Amino acid sequence: MPKRPKLERHKTTFPMLNTKKQPQLLDKQNTFIDMPERRMSLFLHDEDNYTYVAALEIGTSYSGYAYCERKNGKSIAKDIVMNPAWLHTDKTLTSLRTPSCLLLNEKKEFEAYGYEAEKLYLELVREGRQNKWFYFRRFKQKLTGIQDLRQNSLVTDEGGRAFSALRVFSLSLRYLKSQLLNDLCLRGKDANADDIRWMITVPAFWSELSKQFMRKAATMAGLPDSMIKLALEPEAASIFVQNMPSNMFSNDKLPVLKSGTKYALADIGGGMTDVIVHEKRRDGLREVSRGFGEKLGGGSVDNIFVQFLHKLLGDAIADEFVNKYRKEFLMMMHEFEYQKRNVTPITTSYIDLKVPACIQLLCQKQQYNDNLANVIFRSVYKGHVKLIGQRLRIDAIVSNEFFRAITVEMAKMIGQTLASFKPAKDVTILVLTGAFAESEVVQEVMHQELVGKSQIKQIIVPPDSDVAALKGAVIYGHNPAAIACRVNRCTQGMRIARLFNPEMHAASRRSVLNGIEYILDIFSPFLTIGTRVPAGFISHQALTTTEPHQKKIEIDLYQSTSLSHNFVTDEGCESLGKIEYQIPIPSEEARSIYVDFVLGGTELELIITDKKTSFKTKYSFPVLKEK
Repeated sequence: MPKRPKLERHKTTFPMLNTKKQPQLLDKQNTFIDMPERRMSLFLHDEDNYTYVAALEIGTSYSGYAYCERKNGKSIAKDIVMNPAWLHTDKTLTSLRTPSCLLLNEKKEFEAYGYEAEKLYLELVREGRQNKWFYFRRFKQKLTGIQDLRQNSLVTDEGGRAFSALRVFSLSLRYLKSQLLNDLCLRGKDANADDIRWMITVPAFWSELSKQFMRKAATMAGLPDSMIKLALEPEAASIFVQNMPSNMFSNDKLPVLKSGTKYALADIGGGMTDVIVHEKRRDGLREVSRGFGEKLGGGSVDNIFVQFLHKLLGDAIADEFVNKYRKEFLMMMHEFEYQKRNVTPITTSYIDLKVPACIQLLCQKQQYNDNLANVIFRSVYKGHVKLIGQRLRIDAIVSNEFFRAITVEMAKMIGQTLASFKPAKDVTILVLTGAFAESEVVQEVMHQELVGKSQIKQIIVPPDSDVAALKGAVIYGHNPAAIACRVNRCTQGMRIARLFNPEMHAASRRSVLNGIEYILDIFSPFLTIGTRVPAGFISHQALTTTEPHQKKIEIDLYQSTSLSHNFVTDEGCESLGKIEYQIPIPSEEARSIYVDFVLGGTELELIITDKKTSFKTKYSFPVLKEK
């Protein structure tokens, strides 16, 4: 290991940085230049005392868990245990994941999750008692919309009432944790939360703050902080594809398994499309260009269906049905959720839904004693939607359109973004994972919109695509080195002070501390946007105190989507947060600390070493503000 650099002592109350500025790692054409080899993190291949690796996933639409006993070999995928199949509320369907729905009682205490929460809430609606209960659905998508996440940030329930976002997520994770531990117990395995390395899946395009929000929610759910690791969903899905059991896909059918192959993977869930570009290498997967994502997902199909009701029935009837007949509307949406899984491109396929009696009554009320059959006949869907008895039959042309509009938008986003990234312009393979990717309509539309119209020449949908991220997170937990390097999404650095130089610095930026002239707001980047970073790469910094008995040293971090800034006050440079390192046993002498920024991982980590005491402290960054 290289020697620590010598520290210079400065007579000022502001902590000074003693390090060489990182070299620019992008040339004028914005092409990638690999990072030089540096010390690798001791935490990358740690030896934590764990018996199992478990993954918890709270998706926009569905949640689940998976786990596997700790193994040193590579054949992990075939041994992964998924949660037992959850039973749909109408007992006609079992699924490996349960809806992301949380129900709290009148005392704001946990009542149910998943299908059970759906069932109980429908019963409350039937009885007219739902107003005093709290029902949260697709709350992950609401979290993505919060710009300045804090510990007291709020999300709304289905009734529009605000509630602690942290509590909603922590209760959801606690439920999944308890289900997993119960599963282990039923299998005769004696395990508790401390025996498990917990992998929490998060979207790749989430901000550093959103990731720390999820970590905080996990610790509130009773997971040991030291045993928590975050897994980026498209990365985990890509790892799963690389480790699928041989009986699922033979190598000759899956070109992405060949060393040197580049491919894009789009993980399409209920509320988000998360895309990553990987190159298969012998030492693991290498990220080719920055990932990207949008709030586009299968949940949009439900919104399109509501728009369909407005066009079919007219705004007056549809508005009253949705808002005043909430029980009947929720039951119809519940049935649609099940029926839409059966939609295929085949012209003979259709959706068949029970018509609530209230719709007939509303037609008579709004349309002056008219009936639903006539309303349908006069609509734009004449000939494509039929009333057969008490059921509404929607043919393949219309039902396919529920999927087509959102899928075309996804395909456009994927195609245009890949073409705009120079390192990804030779990528011709697209892998689709996620529950929405299993739709035959989605697969066909993606093929129509991308193959022959963009650089994509082949689209692959692997088996178990709906649980690829969950299973891949378990594999990643066993082998963090599966991702060899990542591309940095922001320029990151510290706020530092330097001696004022009148030949270089504007006089307006001069500050005087203890009789010495300084510039206090200099942005010193340790990593620039677009840099390809080995997993576990360390940027080493050294800070020193300048006052006797100084009690703390501030580490003030900033980030930007630009290549560089001169000052942290420049437009576009935003604060990532601040850590106030409390110096153990302050003394007369100047005290020095070494700050190692562990980069290239799924989180930004800091390891602070006190030179005098050799005491080490590890932080996940940024720190989530309380208020």
